Amino acid sequence: MNPVVFHIWNAGFYFTLFYMRMNSISITASITYMRIVGMALPETLLGGFVLIVLLGATMGGALAAILLLANKSLPIKVDLGILHGRMGVAGVVLLGITFIMGDERNLTVAPALGAYIITVIGGATLYFLIRRKGVFPKIVVLAHGGLAVASLYILAFGFPI
Repeated sequence: MNPVVFHIWNAGFYFTLFYMRMNSISITASITYMRIVGMALPETLLGGFVLIVLLGATMGGALAAILLLANKSLPIKVDLGILHGRMGVAGVVLLGITFIMGDERNLTVAPALGAYIITVIGGATLYFLIRRKGVFPKIVVLAHGGLAVASLYILAFGFPI
């Protein structure tokens, strides 16, 4: 093969790879853009506050679950599970107020409120099992956390269809 033809073919091959790479980046960027645009961000200040409170409760619960599963404790004397529970209940109450006021879209608030109510019932059951009975069911901890994350997803992005 002629060296000039080889270099032209080689450059064309690398251009094709570069074009495919850039095209996949643009596809990924457009999918990410659609996900961000598809977010059902809160329309009111109360809705934004609810999202922040519930995100904080979810992160606190994740930390409490990690510490509990690893049989560790915080260096300071704080019951992280109780703080997580109180913050979660406060967020659900605020979400209920948002739902009653009707300021936010019901496509995200109503399913998220239902899922969070089930999550709170699971959290209360978990509290009763751990604190009162001394039993530590890991599957209930994981189910409670998974439902909390799913509820937060429903609140932020809407119900996946």
